[in-house]
Amino acid sequence: MLSLAAAIAAIKANPGKFYTYVLSRPGGAPFYVGMGKGKRVADHGKNTRRNERQHKHLIIRKIIREGASVGYSISFFETRLMAADDEKRLIALYGRLDTGCGPLTNRTDGGDGGSGSIQGPEARAKRSASGKRLWADPAHRAKVLAAAQSPDALAALSTSAKRAWSDPNYRARTSAAMKEAAKKPERLTQIASARKGKPMSAEYRQKISRANKGRKFTAEHCAKIGESRRQDWADPEFRSKMVERQSIVALNRRGEKQTDEHKAKVSAALRGRVFTEKHKANLSSAQRARAHKIKSAIAVEPPQGATT
Repeated sequence: MLSLAAAIAAIKANPGKFYTYVLSRPGGAPFYVGMGKGKRVADHGKNTRRNERQHKHLIIRKIIREGASVGYSISFFETRLMAADDEKRLIALYGRLDTGCGPLTNRTDGGDGGSGSIQGPEARAKRSASGKRLWADPAHRAKVLAAAQSPDALAALSTSAKRAWSDPNYRARTSAAMKEAAKKPERLTQIASARKGKPMSAEYRQKISRANKGRKFTAEHCAKIGESRRQDWADPEFRSKMVERQSIVALNRRGEKQTDEHKAKVSAALRGRVFTEKHKANLSSAQRARAHKIKSAIAVEPPQGATT
């Protein structure tokens, strides 16, 4: 174990590096695991002097009252992600006191975020009120948003998401939860309400186009998409809604001429595509139904400029 001075000296000898650290009692028993950069490891002593009441601060005060010193051990890493992984490993290794698995006073499983945190209704309400109060401050909000949208933060978020989705169990669990949530009427209403009156900007559409351009799906992925669409269109309510929507779009575009660029895009997308006889029959049936709806709508729509 190191003293605080020795731990800080080690940090100065490894400038810019992230690290994990373990605070231990004089006998060597660990009571807290953390991670950080710079002089983060020294913050616990400062907070103890400020009369903080967290469990780890109470332990530090008791050690000092008994004339002893807190022991430190520290490990360095090149990236924050590596340090976060090691923090989670150490907490799992020693175990948390609040879960009855070990001596650590940590209230979460470590890493980025509050995974594994155990909080009662009163604590959650207090955190919620504090968060709302801070978020109401424009300066604080701008600072948080700027930090969250920085290149480093976005890169770390991307790496974390890719790592999570590479786990088959996480992918299956999350996918099932998302599909289940998407079926709930209140969720669909919430999404529709959020999108209403907010058309996608040209810049956003271009980003989506660039992301999907040249993207090739595996045969398995295509089969899944096809099966999902077949299930959707087998639902009479969904089919009726989509035909109605297409009819409205076609009616609104009546007399509108497609640009040569648009025609070229459609042609390029369909070139070389082979339809089955069943697909052709389905398309023909859908087109007839749509044409009938458009004619019916035109028949009841008064001519432009006419008075009633």
